[in-house]
Amino acid sequence: MYNRMMSIVFLSIGGFVLYRYRYKFINLFFKNQFLQKAFIFLAMNIPFVRKAFYAQVFQRM
Repeated sequence: MYNRMMSIVFLSIGGFVLYRYRYKFINLFFKNQFLQKAFIFLAMNIPFVRKAFYAQVFQRM
């Protein structure tokens, strides 16, 4: 019972820290060029992301 309660407390604190500093974590993650390329490659394999991206890039003026 005590271990479960401590796990919940530490998960809550960890979630709060991740939420609070989420942009710093994202910037740290995307400093690596390999991770940037991997993320874009994976995102472009998702049909609705690819469709939305193309619609925004190739919109008519």
